[in-house]
Amino acid sequence: MTQERKFREGLKEGDLEKIRKVSKGDVHSHCGLGMRFSTF
Repeated sequence: MTQERKFREGLKEGDLEKIRKVSKGDVHSHCGLGMRFSTF
């Protein structure tokens, strides 16, 4: 499973463990800069 797919599935499922397995760069780029952390 690719990092991108794992990240997307983690968001859709609300699975923080799956999101945490994504490399720090992907989480930083897509989460931290793309929305407010409180929304996440």
